[in-house]
Amino acid sequence: MAKIKNCQTNDTLLLYAQHVFGRNINICNTLISNKDVSRSHASIIWTNGEWLLHDHSRNGTLLNDQFIRKNSVGLKVGFKIRFGNIDNDEWEIIDLNPPTSYIQSKTVKEKLIVLDGCKAMPNEEQPDILFYKTPDATWVVETKDKLIDLKEEKKFVYNNEEWIFIENEALQETIDYGQAYEKSYFRFDLSSDEEDIVLSLNIQNQEYKLGKKSYNYILLALARKKLEDLKNKIQNDKQGWVSIEELEKDVSKELCHEVDSYYLNLQIYRIRKQLMDLRPFGYIFSNVIERKKGEIRFAFPNLKIFKHHNCIAEVMS
Repeated sequence: MAKIKNCQTNDTLLLYAQHVFGRNINICNTLISNKDVSRSHASIIWTNGEWLLHDHSRNGTLLNDQFIRKNSVGLKVGFKIRFGNIDNDEWEIIDLNPPTSYIQSKTVKEKLIVLDGCKAMPNEEQPDILFYKTPDATWVVETKDKLIDLKEEKKFVYNNEEWIFIENEALQETIDYGQAYEKSYFRFDLSSDEEDIVLSLNIQNQEYKLGKKSYNYILLALARKKLEDLKNKIQNDKQGWVSIEELEKDVSKELCHEVDSYYLNLQIYRIRKQLMDLRPFGYIFSNVIERKKGEIRFAFPNLKIFKHHNCIAEVMS
């Protein structure tokens, strides 16, 4: 996430994908109270994979002591920008990573979590709540009982601390992966005794191997429940749901040791994280598991199950 630093105060500023500097508090992201600065003086914009400084002021902008006016210039770390003619208007570029949405503590402004994949709180080993992007490119926070749309709610409370969601992604970078989603499917490859379960994701005839993970059995059990309900002509909105208690018993029997909700939460986090790490489109598969109070299901519409290279079950929408 891109940052600039005020050279006089050492205050650090996070850049929005389109960040405007100037005197007008109603249209600028960063207010600069200087009579030499225009109401909307200059912008730093993420476009085509790079950050640009664009001047649209009356008096121009200094970049590394070079005067620019009504023009756009590419930025590099270490560059210094001066919007006016006094020292506290000088800023240094210290980070030029792409813009990323994040959550920020309302209590401690410096405390923030960048949302660049599947994130867990309080940590990866104890994922009480998860943050991830849904197939419609909406960031959500998932608890055991509900899903909160961060675009709609903006604020939420966790562990008695209030947080705010800051959306900060370039609109031009949003790509429609609808066709890829519709033609994709999860593939389970089982050994003859079903002790080994290998998972892969087929996206428009290209296979992405997800490997042999401890959570594959959970996905397989949920997928089979979906197939069973489909065979019994259960309607879509009620298809595949399994109680958490029933799933815990099933997984405990399979693993020959007792598992609890903590174990399931950890595995669900790892599933979502692995999928979100498939850049740039992984988030469109993040809803493979759907949860509601006390229940869980395999939510992706397409799947195939193979044993000894023979397809023994499938559903393709």
